[in-house]
Amino acid sequence: MKKTIAEWTEVVTKFFDNQNNTKQTKSTTEFVLHGRLFIIGLALIDSDLKSQLDSQGFYDAIVKELREPLEELLVKNEQNLLNSASDSVPNQTDEPVIDIDEDLLGRAAFARFLARRIKTTNIEIGAYSIHLCGPWGSGKTTILNFLKSELVAGNDDDAIEGKRKKDKKWTIVDFNAWRNQHINPPWWPLYSQIYETTKKTLGFWYSFKEFLWRLLTGQPFQLLILIAVFWAIALIFNLLGTSPDETAWASTAKNISEIIALASTITGAVIGFGRSLLFSSAKAAQNFQQNSHDPMKNIQNRFGKLAKRLNKRSRLAVFIDDLDRCKSEYVVGLLEGIQTLFRQGSVFFIVAADHKWLQTCFELVYKEFKDSIGEEGKPLGTLFIEKTFQLTTPVPSIPKDFKASYWNQLIAVKDISIKQELENVRKKAKDNLKMQSTDMEVLDAVEQSKSQPMHEQLAIREEAVVHLASPDIIARTEHTLKPFISLLDDN
Repeated sequence: MKKTIAEWTEVVTKFFDNQNNTKQTKSTTEFVLHGRLFIIGLALIDSDLKSQLDSQGFYDAIVKELREPLEELLVKNEQNLLNSASDSVPNQTDEPVIDIDEDLLGRAAFARFLARRIKTTNIEIGAYSIHLCGPWGSGKTTILNFLKSELVAGNDDDAIEGKRKKDKKWTIVDFNAWRNQHINPPWWPLYSQIYETTKKTLGFWYSFKEFLWRLLTGQPFQLLILIAVFWAIALIFNLLGTSPDETAWASTAKNISEIIALASTITGAVIGFGRSLLFSSAKAAQNFQQNSHDPMKNIQNRFGKLAKRLNKRSRLAVFIDDLDRCKSEYVVGLLEGIQTLFRQGSVFFIVAADHKWLQTCFELVYKEFKDSIGEEGKPLGTLFIEKTFQLTTPVPSIPKDFKASYWNQLIAVKDISIKQELENVRKKAKDNLKMQSTDMEVLDAVEQSKSQPMHEQLAIREEAVVHLASPDIIARTEHTLKPFISLLDDN
């Protein structure tokens, strides 16, 4: 309920000890609630107001201007307000960050780096799988959100030395494994999600052919034969009743034949729809897997055609999140499906999951081989992960010195301007590193930044990561590494 100024004044006045806040006059002694005490009192009531005052150091400045300690000015019954006010901080959501502008930990720069590497990776001959690894709560989903923004929107940084690379637009498929782990086989909801996301880009004709394929997949020919048999029986009944001397029999036979024909058609349609893949049900997928000739080859071909048609208009990336919440059998089944069924198309699979979770899942499913297969320092689960992914990259950790500033930002005690400060130093770092043309020059810039404030160090490191992913520097690095090809293992 809203209060008037007089009502707020009355509430705040009760907080303070009148004996310590009196003004002597010739006629009387009156209590004086001056402006500083009024603001402090309101801040003790409203934690949001106190947070705003704290953010600029205004609250502490007012308290310091008081002649007596604030604790002595408060009445005894209200002194607990100081503790509750100091313990009160703004609520913080646990949801992943979506907007790149809200990045305070340098994750957007890592997403820019990853986006640039993806854009410059040639996958004309097959799919490419990337493992974004990190424990729960490390920010994997946030990085996926930033990566999606970078790929879909593009970036001016793609223009290297004034030559803008003409790239197709990107189609991003978001697949939450945790929400779909109840569906078996694991590859079916993934295929369905890819199709549902891309069907507008694929066009009407392809969507129509996909519709027919799903409708007729399963046991369509057996159903057609069954319907034909019922219609044949109905026709025989009809023909048997054509004699003029058997009018009643003819009428009955005709009615029976019509009922049989209608019932068989409806029954066949219901059964056919239920067994088809039209509604993307798990049971239909299981039926397809059990009754189709070489179903895995069929899915391979379907996905290959989908990806081939899509690549004429758009590049495709599939983001798989929350796989490290799923059961072992589902995790292994989905990753093996990606490795075997979806290799035909030019598509990027980016899987965000904890490395230890995936490793344990493989070792549980293949526990019979755990002791006999493996290498020193590489258990069986790790070997499976290396076989599954072409690139594994961890979520960047937060620099230790930066944690204090980030913590203060979360509790809104001070450093509320950290966002604007980061924007300024990032722009400065970007301009400075534009002049560096080799990886050594970039690394030297990072080394020299160690004497600068933490925010500037972070900005230089972020921009260095992105700069090192530029095509020119990658080409120079590849040229430098070519003489060492003889050092590679035979396998």
